[in-house]
Amino acid sequence: MLLQFLKDRKKKSNIIIALDMMDTGIALVVLTLVKQEKPSIQYIKYCAYTDVIGVTDALALLQSMLEGYTLPVAPCVALLNMDEYHMMLLDKPKVDDSELKDALAWNVRELMEFDEKQGIFDYFDLPEIKGRNAQLYVVLSNRECMNKYTDILSASSLNLHYLDIPEMAHRNISNFLDTKAQGVAILRLYENKGIISVVQNGILFLARHLNIGLSILLRQYDNTDVIRPVYLDELVLEIQRSLDYYISHFRLSPVTRLYIAPIPGTEVDIADYLHTHLGLQVSIVNLNAFCSGENVSSVMQYYCFDALGAALRYEATD
Repeated sequence: MLLQFLKDRKKKSNIIIALDMMDTGIALVVLTLVKQEKPSIQYIKYCAYTDVIGVTDALALLQSMLEGYTLPVAPCVALLNMDEYHMMLLDKPKVDDSELKDALAWNVRELMEFDEKQGIFDYFDLPEIKGRNAQLYVVLSNRECMNKYTDILSASSLNLHYLDIPEMAHRNISNFLDTKAQGVAILRLYENKGIISVVQNGILFLARHLNIGLSILLRQYDNTDVIRPVYLDELVLEIQRSLDYYISHFRLSPVTRLYIAPIPGTEVDIADYLHTHLGLQVSIVNLNAFCSGENVSSVMQYYCFDALGAALRYEATD
């Protein structure tokens, strides 16, 4: 099954291709992994639908991006969009491991309309907390979505190994950040939405989708993006609620550091505001700090952040 997460984290390969097919365009990353060395970016590109005249579908845009570049023969991981999956926290059924998948399918059917014939799901465990039922995250998607990715990548001669989700891409990137002891929060803002995640020791404990994005946080004034504090206050509230839940539900120490995924031109203003109002150490992720190879501009980092994180699910071969 293509929809697989932490259980297959130890897959190994020296070269990885990662693809993020967004509503606005496609991000493509080719990464080389060598033990004891930084991940090396061999190719990184984002292309918007508006950049190529006459192109309106993902397959045509992807094939246009690949013109003049020969992709290596390597496993490929593709990211689902936020509206293509649903993620939920559930109590772990008290059954044998061999029966767990069936038990989860039953629980999911009870909670929401889930057709096993049309739907696909996978799960990953959370560490057990004393005095609380064991829990896990279940991620649901559908076969129509899976087939879309399979068809597009197959037509482009890409070897699709896995579908993944942005939250796991952010978790992968967090492994290269300061995630000691108390863990960290990671904020990823898109045009019309966002994700706040909390990771500790490589484990994704919390992930929430936000209905706040850059389009509402910023406004154009004299061709310059200007911060809108009223919506930043709403963002502060959503982050604080997430961190409070993390502490109370998982019984873990408070997070003291927040990382913000690159936002060209405005990340410093947003970081300063969040630092002031949340009382956290706030840093902006720079992919160049832990990747070698091509130097990546802040604009390209913004568009390719998730794709690069998805490639980092693999480990270098011996």
